[in-house]
Amino acid sequence: MDHLASRQLFFIVGSSIIVVSIIMMYLVHYKTEVANNCIILSGLWSTRLVKIDLSSIVTVEKKPYSTYIFNNPVYNLHKNGKIRFYSGGKDAVWLTDKDGLVYIIGTHRQEELYNAILKAKS
Repeated sequence: MDHLASRQLFFIVGSSIIVVSIIMMYLVHYKTEVANNCIILSGLWSTRLVKIDLSSIVTVEKKPYSTYIFNNPVYNLHKNGKIRFYSGGKDAVWLTDKDGLVYIIGTHRQEELYNAILKAKS
């Protein structure tokens, strides 16, 4: 007895689950706002609001986010003295505070974010 219909249905359902899983992996988005001498990062769903006080920031640099082709989206990831925020793009703005803590904010609009931070600091 041939179960062609069952095999086709299993293949379609399995492929759909894989595609949806890949799409959901890249759904970490956050809103970046520069206002009142601070940077406010707010994510979706259950993420916490993060405020970075610009008066404690010593350096602002434009650098690439990473040397890898594909990067995992992260929100408020603390690792090795760096706090990362990334949902897409190849570029980032690197902020260093008085204590040596580095904030890496990945963005598609690096120049706009960099200029907004410099304007808010002055």
